[in-house]
Amino acid sequence: LSAIGYFASIGLGFMMVQVPFMQRFSVYLGHPTYAVVVTLFSMILMTGVGSFLSDRINLERGGKSLSYAGLVVLGLLLVRFGVGPLSDATIQSGLFTRCLIVVAIVSPVSVALGLCFPLGMRLVTKISDDATPWMWAVNGAFGVLGAVSAVGVSMWMGIGTSLDCACLCYLVVLLFTRRLHSAGSSAA
Repeated sequence: LSAIGYFASIGLGFMMVQVPFMQRFSVYLGHPTYAVVVTLFSMILMTGVGSFLSDRINLERGGKSLSYAGLVVLGLLLVRFGVGPLSDATIQSGLFTRCLIVVAIVSPVSVALGLCFPLGMRLVTKISDDATPWMWAVNGAFGVLGAVSAVGVSMWMGIGTSLDCACLCYLVVLLFTRRLHSAGSSAA
């Protein structure tokens, strides 16, 4: 159940980040196409970097090494409350400069997002190799649900609320990370 909760939370949470980022930056960049291209490019590239870096995190130590989802929450809170003033201060800049600013905003959060899936797989593998295909499925299903939910939440309650929901998802990931680590240590 902890593994299902973990992968459901990162599937839902990831989309609760990606969709609001595209929505928020479409106004800033002047066109939704620019926002989709720049945001998706940045997020895909930097989550790949995060995934690559995940091999360097030693999960055996526990403690701080299990707090990677907290980096996502911290990054989202900085974006949530810092993008407005930054956007206001730089809205008159050229398109290329604004694109670079979006990349700079999206990249650190995306690296942290990229850590979650591979580290979760490493935690689950310690418990059961047979569970990993199911976790792919859970993550994919909740990613689809998250995409639809993020659009609805953003439309009805605002982009900030979507980011708040993403923060909540990654706080839940912290809880499940600790449980998975304990279960994996017991299984070993």
